[in-house]
Amino acid sequence: MYQLTLSTGVNPKPSSVIGADFNKDNQQDIFNTGYFGKPTLYSASPGSSPQGFAVGDFNNDNRLDLVVANNGNQNLGIFFGKGNRTFFEQILYTPSNSFLPVSVATSDFNNDDMSDVVTVDNANHVVYVLLSLCNGSFTVSTAYDTLFNTWPTSISIVYLNNDSELDIVVGQLFGAEILVFLGLGNGTYSVSKVSPNSDQGGPNFAIIADLDNDNCSDVVAAKGGVHVIEIMYGMCDG
Repeated sequence: MYQLTLSTGVNPKPSSVIGADFNKDNQQDIFNTGYFGKPTLYSASPGSSPQGFAVGDFNNDNRLDLVVANNGNQNLGIFFGKGNRTFFEQILYTPSNSFLPVSVATSDFNNDDMSDVVTVDNANHVVYVLLSLCNGSFTVSTAYDTLFNTWPTSISIVYLNNDSELDIVVGQLFGAEILVFLGLGNGTYSVSKVSPNSDQGGPNFAIIADLDNDNCSDVVAAKGGVHVIEIMYGMCDG
């Protein structure tokens, strides 16, 4: 295995990384975020405390854009790409009052070939599905309750029930369950809950993969409070 180590500078504490072709040269580039005093290249504004980010084309110009969960400033920041590895200053979007986003993901949730956004809100304990209007703005499709004081923390986008519609899996810091939102193909979801094998601690982070080669998506849940990882094997029915 070939390994390449890249420096992120002095004490940046990188916490999240994604790969995409930002300058359209058919080569994968890397974008990283972490705990910074002031961003070096793109200001997310003082006190923004960016927690997570995702890539999509939000204004239909065939250039990759960034959406950042600004937990400290209680908003989402949209950085529109110029197609040359650089971005315009962020435009702020807030779907609700007392909004505390900690995770964000993008995909096409209503089959209109546009990048939509899903984010989790710790202040209101909800999951927001934001549908793109093709011009860089969004409309709130639905806000889904995750129950009080469960603190949703992570989002995964996946096909869980083999119906060709994207589903959403949400991990919670204090809830004893992983939340599963089954896509209906129009930007709305039906909600179900998948309980981990153990009743100790919340699944604060969850990822999806086919672990047993049965063409069904499985869930791997990290439970930091009790220092365990739990695996839930999918039945292909959501």
